[in-house]
Amino acid sequence: MNQNSLENLLTRESLDISHLENALNSHILLSITDLEGKIIYVNENFAKSLNFSKDEILGKTHRIFKSNNHPVQFYRTLWDTINSGKVWSGAILNKCKDGKTIWLKTKIFPVSKAGKITHFISVRTDITENIHYAEMLQVAQNLLQKQNMDLFEELEKNKIAMKHHRFSVIGEIASKMAHDLRNPLSILRASLENMQLLYGFIPSSEKIFVRMDNAIDRIAHQVEDVLDFIKSKELEKESSSIDDLISESLLLQKIPEKIMIKKNYDDFSINCDYIMMCTTIKNLVHNAIHACGEQGVIEIIASEKNDSAIISITDSGSGIPDENIQKIFEPLFTTKQRGTGLGLASVKNTIERHGGKISVKNNPTTFTMILPQND
Repeated sequence: MNQNSLENLLTRESLDISHLENALNSHILLSITDLEGKIIYVNENFAKSLNFSKDEILGKTHRIFKSNNHPVQFYRTLWDTINSGKVWSGAILNKCKDGKTIWLKTKIFPVSKAGKITHFISVRTDITENIHYAEMLQVAQNLLQKQNMDLFEELEKNKIAMKHHRFSVIGEIASKMAHDLRNPLSILRASLENMQLLYGFIPSSEKIFVRMDNAIDRIAHQVEDVLDFIKSKELEKESSSIDDLISESLLLQKIPEKIMIKKNYDDFSINCDYIMMCTTIKNLVHNAIHACGEQGVIEIIASEKNDSAIISITDSGSGIPDENIQKIFEPLFTTKQRGTGLGLASVKNTIERHGGKISVKNNPTTFTMILPQND
């Protein structure tokens, strides 16, 4: 390579480096500090971005740019990191000379010589606009989320209103049908009793009569489920013995011979609508009998705690599938082939009207009612 070629190459390389330095200076904020944090160098863009002159900055620490936006621990962590020889990176809100603030994305590099840190080089970029855009985006997202929530709530209200209207219409039809079914059921039951008197002595007839009796009971229970769910009479509360409530509930329910009922409680009083609460307990016992199948054990436990009556009914059945636990009290939800899906919905409605709560758990299946004792 001749002398002229070498000079041309060096000139070109010098120009390229100069362009690179100018480009960096227009974008990067560069500063160098000593071990005590005193600033010994800043580039033009650093001074210009913070509205200081270089003379106003050199010899000072970065405290002159402190915005008081960050806690003491923030700076303590920063210094612990760079003093350990590691690079620190993060975003810092800095205060300009005129009081304005700018966000600077910052990286601080420790510089070592002979194994000892001698200086710190800080490389910064202005991300103020990015932060502002992010804040504006967050505000817009929050506003959109609120509008979506408002719209969702409005839709839910409309759905609930439509659902209530639908249930109201269904309720009127179901109520009429249920009342109309009561008379034929009474006739069927009376006819069955007459047939049992006339032909009950014939061995082959016994199973037929039992099946007919169970079928009438099942239909009667479904009719009562519908009527219990749709009627909305006022509560007629009175002080009632818990033993009377449970005993009468059991009398209302036909208990199969191979189902054992265990009662575990000391008698106490509860203020409730006696008839509605009897029906509620009877419904839960009816479900427990169905869960047990041909044989099993049902335990009824009652106790007092913190001015509340707690009544639980546990059965030895196979349990409720986990996917059905959350839906068990929903109207029209049923796992029975011949169920109405209204029995447990009616139970929940009655308990809540009394100011109480009902829950269910598996292993073993236990329905627990908690009722205010003297409400």
